[in-house]
Amino acid sequence: MKDWSEFPVMSRKCDYCGTVNSGQTFWAHERMLGTGKKFELWRCSLCKSVILLDPPSDLSQYYPPSYYSFRQKHQGDFLGRKLLVSALSRGLARRANMTMLSGFLCQSQLVVLAEFVLESRVDREKSSLVDVGSGSGDLLTYASALHFQSLTGLDAFIPNDILRSDGVAVKRGTLKEVTGEKDLIMFNHSFEHFENPLGTLREVHRILSPKGLCMIRVPVAGSQASEYYKSDWVQLDVPRHLTIPSERGLRECARAAGLELLKVWYDSGPFQFKGSNQNARRSVESVESESSRTELKEYGPKMFDIGYRIMAAKLNNRKAGDQAAFIFRTANH
Repeated sequence: MKDWSEFPVMSRKCDYCGTVNSGQTFWAHERMLGTGKKFELWRCSLCKSVILLDPPSDLSQYYPPSYYSFRQKHQGDFLGRKLLVSALSRGLARRANMTMLSGFLCQSQLVVLAEFVLESRVDREKSSLVDVGSGSGDLLTYASALHFQSLTGLDAFIPNDILRSDGVAVKRGTLKEVTGEKDLIMFNHSFEHFENPLGTLREVHRILSPKGLCMIRVPVAGSQASEYYKSDWVQLDVPRHLTIPSERGLRECARAAGLELLKVWYDSGPFQFKGSNQNARRSVESVESESSRTELKEYGPKMFDIGYRIMAAKLNNRKAGDQAAFIFRTANH
């Protein structure tokens, strides 16, 4: 695989760190829907954040009704997970190794949700929680097991407002439409779907209560998987992911919006290898040389899923996994 020094360069301002620099440009294919369309991206040479250069004017075609986050699970599927969240919220996650757990659990968002609630130390029965990019509202259903007084779900891409049979509601809209102070704000793999990260973080700052917290769970550019796989990194997910921050980039962007980073939990899993390897195999079959195929085998050997989970857990401990949860509060707290 090519080194970044071999890619074309283009000078522009980074959406995250705010510097103007000559970053690398590269192309990636849309994979989820199988269209195969190519999109150009730019990688900041300083903070390593990644930006989609020319997003489609109409993104709705890339969010069909079958899109995974729009699919609502049956209510019966939630019982065990609600019990898990309740147990975690009472301290199980605090006593466990967060990064090691997240490499092994299929539903690591439950661990992150519980840890986020623990970190906030809010009185849930008197507190408000906003979930941005709720999709069908599944994560809000988990949160409802924690007895929050006020739950708000937002999603810019759902066709209509949703009212679930369990009482959870998701509105079609964005943070700009939210009024009043909120105690907890969550972006669970939705922040990367917004084109203007600084503007989004300023909206967070506008409504976040003085003691409130915001959790942004995102893919992480500059991670080991993103740097190795490059255009085949599965979390690029063009054109739905409009911007992907590095840890440094998100920290600096948040600072510019009046927020400060409180804590980071890396929670990547086997998908960074399995999905990226699948993309790389497709690329190898179409354009790459046999030597590239050999390199791929060395990094991603065929092994049982447990092997990938162990690799993910090790990367998380080194803060090199390809996704993380970032906890922010207002600056000068």
